[in-house]
Amino acid sequence: MIRCAIAIAAATCLCAQINLSGVRSGHVADESARVLRPVIGMPGAAYLGAAIPLPFSPVSAQSAAGGLLLVSDMDEAWLARDLDRAQPSAGKLASASAVFAAPGASSAVLYASREGAFRLAYGLDKTAAAGPAIDELVLRGTFRTAAIDEGSGCALLLSLSEAETFLYRLCPARPAEPVLIRAFPAMDIAAAAYSARQGLLLADRGGSRVVLVRNPVESGALQTLAAGLPSLAGVQPSGTSHAIAVSADPARAWVIDVQGKAAPVPVDLPLPPEKLEFLTPGGILVCNRLREGPLLVIDLGQDRSPFLIPAPWSPE
Repeated sequence: MIRCAIAIAAATCLCAQINLSGVRSGHVADESARVLRPVIGMPGAAYLGAAIPLPFSPVSAQSAAGGLLLVSDMDEAWLARDLDRAQPSAGKLASASAVFAAPGASSAVLYASREGAFRLAYGLDKTAAAGPAIDELVLRGTFRTAAIDEGSGCALLLSLSEAETFLYRLCPARPAEPVLIRAFPAMDIAAAAYSARQGLLLADRGGSRVVLVRNPVESGALQTLAAGLPSLAGVQPSGTSHAIAVSADPARAWVIDVQGKAAPVPVDLPLPPEKLEFLTPGGILVCNRLREGPLLVIDLGQDRSPFLIPAPWSPE
């Protein structure tokens, strides 16, 4: 009887941690229905669950240290927590048409295209706050993208002119003061990501290459990790010694050795990718926006294999 009671108690505890509808691998914004959906199960046997109730209509979602950063169809950034509960909590941060975040980072960059301004949101894992809006005209060139240093919470901002690429650093200690730290030759940067063990990864779409800046704050030396990669759409670190990039035409992922000891390994994708963002920290990457068709993901835990997750039967 005692063993039976213990087994029942353990099962009850497990069910409390695992939603009865299945293990959640993450969450994605369903743009066609303007709702947030959980990804139930692991790639290869995953499906998209029922809409999660929220006080706004999300059009994008990114994982962050304190929960999920969402952008609404009203160009507002929200931080949502407790998404496995019947009534999740959600707080509005500031105006934003795009967010740049990282799964383990307590900071993110909020960009508002209508206002032509950006700001640093910080303390996402505790009491979240949004710094003051910064006019993008303070940057040299035009703002393009940002990457987050999970360790320091600082953002690395990239702006482009016809002749140069500019790298700025914006930190929670001084959220109104972006500091220019480096200038590079002009690049058409499609995406950027930062890893403390690797450095700053850049997807240079114009140069059809992936570039690494190993220590962007101190040295800023550029190293081309892989060339001849057309139509780049995203890049992310994969473990300690590899990066993964995706290109739209042809539809491929590229596994890149950041030590330069091996040539990039191509992986054919069933759909052209549009981006590369973490669904879960270090585990599953989302490659496209969920509209009418399936969701394309890459599971780093399954030998970096691509999977399609079917779209919901009907919008909710």
